Amino acid sequence: MVPLIKWLSKSGHDISVLEANTNPKTRNLGPNITIIHIYIPTSQGIAIQFAKRMWTGTIHSPDIHTLYKVGNNVAKDFLRDHSEKIVKILDEKWDLIVADELFAIHSYAIATFFKGREDIPYITMSTSIMNPPAAERLALGRNIGSTPYVATWVPKKDDEKHEPTLFWQRLYNAIESVIEIFAVNTYSM
Repeated sequence: MVPLIKWLSKSGHDISVLEANTNPKTRNLGPNITIIHIYIPTSQGIAIQFAKRMWTGTIHSPDIHTLYKVGNNVAKDFLRDHSEKIVKILDEKWDLIVADELFAIHSYAIATFFKGREDIPYITMSTSIMNPPAAERLALGRNIGSTPYVATWVPKKDDEKHEPTLFWQRLYNAIESVIEIFAVNTYSM
């Protein structure tokens, strides 16, 4: 998303970015860009275990809701601990909101708040493959059969790729997506 932010800034727009992450320092992205930074301390809890597992194994749909649960808890913490920054955002006048889709429940809340209160348009930007629950909630028309699932199977050969013409791949994608939507809606909301 940084290239888009810098391009908008160079085009003369004033940009404000809510950045909630584990980096204790606020980034400087250049002129016309205000960073509203919320530091989230790293814990040795489930998020760290999940991240390690994500890079050493394969994660499937029944596991994904755990990330949403962790994200919801982190969002609650930063709403409680950094409410003055959230109030500052809610008091601003916006022309457009660009919300990052990747596990950013707070960006949906802010975007839908402004859409409902002042009819401010928003764009959902996905920096990765759109997660099925987000696509389902936003009615984005994502085809769960032909679109590759976020945590797809591990290829066995170098030339193996997503092939939507193969029935077993469409079935796999649909099953994983439906399980994830069910798990996220049932266990993390």
